[in-house]
Amino acid sequence: MGALFLIIAVTPYAADLCWKLALSNLSDSSSDGEYVMYDLDVIETDTLPRHGSPQDRGSADAYYGRPYDPHYYVGATYNSERVEKDNMTVGEIEAYKYGYDNEEDRKDWG
Repeated sequence: MGALFLIIAVTPYAADLCWKLALSNLSDSSSDGEYVMYDLDVIETDTLPRHGSPQDRGSADAYYGRPYDPHYYVGATYNSERVEKDNMTVGEIEAYKYGYDNEEDRKDWG
């Protein structure tokens, strides 16, 4: 059974944090039914980013030659809610940009 939280946001930062927490907590659940939180502002340099994360989507857009379009998926790519740039934090947009700018491979359309 889930818990209900009432959060009063008094600053833009708090509002962004509340939005991110709400999306993260609704996004994915582990095998034991507990929700998994993702820190979507973190830029992964030693491991692959979570599939659907801002960095992952930026990397995929660059790889497939798609235009720069910051977004991410709350859970599984294409099977969960897509979050557009207008609803992303500055850090999430930076993670997307990092993925887009640092993808060195490109799809060979052959």
